[in-house]
Amino acid sequence: MSDRFFGNAFFFVNIKGFRFRNLTIRNPVTYAFHICRVTDFEVSHIRFDFTTENPIKGNMDGIHLDGGCRHGRIANLRGRGFDDMVALNANDGICSAYEGEISDIDIDGLHADKTHRGVRILSTGAPVRNVSIRNVHISTYRNLVALTHFFPDRETRGIFDNIVIRDSSVSAAPEPEELGGKYRAWPMIWVEKGCDVGQLVIDNVVRRETYSAEDPTIGIEPGAKVEKLVVTNCRQVNGTAGELVFLSQEGEVGVLEQERVSK
Repeated sequence: MSDRFFGNAFFFVNIKGFRFRNLTIRNPVTYAFHICRVTDFEVSHIRFDFTTENPIKGNMDGIHLDGGCRHGRIANLRGRGFDDMVALNANDGICSAYEGEISDIDIDGLHADKTHRGVRILSTGAPVRNVSIRNVHISTYRNLVALTHFFPDRETRGIFDNIVIRDSSVSAAPEPEELGGKYRAWPMIWVEKGCDVGQLVIDNVVRRETYSAEDPTIGIEPGAKVEKLVVTNCRQVNGTAGELVFLSQEGEVGVLEQERVSK
């Protein structure tokens, strides 16, 4: 267990059977809500009211899970975050309260405009399995959902399996100027290099784009591996002057099943 000061509005550790509902969280130092080693839990009907930053719009997650969290439901979140609206970080280096497996998490209902990211899943060895993400409706200057490795110095790869993203909508948004400007294209659904994914399912996701065609809708980076990628009932609506890329596949995909996709 880390002895670092986290600066969270709420921080809970080692609980079984936990309910956290119906609250507005305003201007935390870092994360609004942080848990590790918590099982059988629900976090729902939470509003983020972030009006100041510390000192920039970064590292201010909404709902942040470290390792050891299982059998949880996160639902009905509103209000933009200055980092991940929801973070499932099985490994997070010195920022982690506890590193370990995360599994069986249901995320249902995220709504935000011009937020940093919807859901971030991070692993550099501890597995993240059985995650359902649905009803996410955001504009973002990073990602709708990101599967990340993040630590280039760690030789152990990220482990992910049975990740499902469905019934969601997304569009790109401008990055805040104080963050120094955009330095790369950010896929709306992103699998970073160093990640090994068993099955990833993307179903009924709509991309309505009026801001920028620079970012792919789905991006599999070089050095990422996905055993089975299932993409169904998805479409793009391009209102920009550029060409919108639906799937940028530079990593390894063992089996690609793609049906009823409108590009």
